[in-house]
Amino acid sequence: MFGGNKLKAVTFSYDDGTTQDIRLVELLNKYGLKGTFNLNSEIFAENGKPNNISKTEVKELYKGHEVAVHTVTHPRLELLPSNLISQEITEDKVNLEALSDTIVQGMAYPFGTYNDNVVDICGKAGIKY
Repeated sequence: MFGGNKLKAVTFSYDDGTTQDIRLVELLNKYGLKGTFNLNSEIFAENGKPNNISKTEVKELYKGHEVAVHTVTHPRLELLPSNLISQEITEDKVNLEALSDTIVQGMAYPFGTYNDNVVDICGKAGIKY
């Protein structure tokens, strides 16, 4: 069941925090829709990515929407040793919670790839889905 005892839900999920999110959030807000934005906490305009939003925009831009982990630097997690997988996920969660002033519970795997080890580490890092 979803909110209001609804049996079905439609989700909108977007990755990487690009400047296109500004217009996208405007449209979602206009039509009363919510989205999930999967962000990399070190891939922002301040870090040499001019097509990405800035860190200072996160809190206000995504207000009322969900911010989720997408790792600090967007690596292929299944190729990394466990300690680096944990660092990428945990650090991103902590950084995004500070930037968004919300609790971060979800994650989108970079490139959509993962293995059992990655899933296990996500759970240990407090990722619920």
